[in-house]
Amino acid sequence: MKIEYRHSASKTNTFIDSPAFWIINELYDFESSPNARMIMGLAAEDAANHALQNQITDEDSITNFAKTKYLEHSRDEMDDLLPTEHVDDEYEWSAIIANKFVKELPQFGEVVSWQNELQIPGKKYGLKYDVIAKTDFEFKDVIVDTKATAYIDDLNQVMLMLNGIQKKLM
Repeated sequence: MKIEYRHSASKTNTFIDSPAFWIINELYDFESSPNARMIMGLAAEDAANHALQNQITDEDSITNFAKTKYLEHSRDEMDDLLPTEHVDDEYEWSAIIANKFVKELPQFGEVVSWQNELQIPGKKYGLKYDVIAKTDFEFKDVIVDTKATAYIDDLNQVMLMLNGIQKKLM
């Protein structure tokens, strides 16, 4: 059985939705492949970080980078079975979401880190093991957890999570 566990909101939701699935994946270390929505979020965050770090604001450049990252991450997860011309909703959405992130995130200042792994001593909170977490975008005074909901019926549902408070991007 797996001893090290990485806490996250999505893993907590997985446990609530299906304890058996959570046990198989987390305790017995069975890895399931990311779905298209997960790849979409990763590509959007990757593109937003690239644009912010390199001061890129041109929407077409951000769009092209996000779509390229979507295909790269898809191939990584699908053992190169995905053809280059593969296009689905998440492929398109990753670019739109990345552009929305690039427009909104600068209000928090310069990015200090992205995808920074933190190890918090578990004993401090009465836990046997340390808590390992990965932040999305870290700024001087705030950590922003970017989210693109799995129920996108329009792109007004793209959100930034600010210390547990949701702010819709319009």
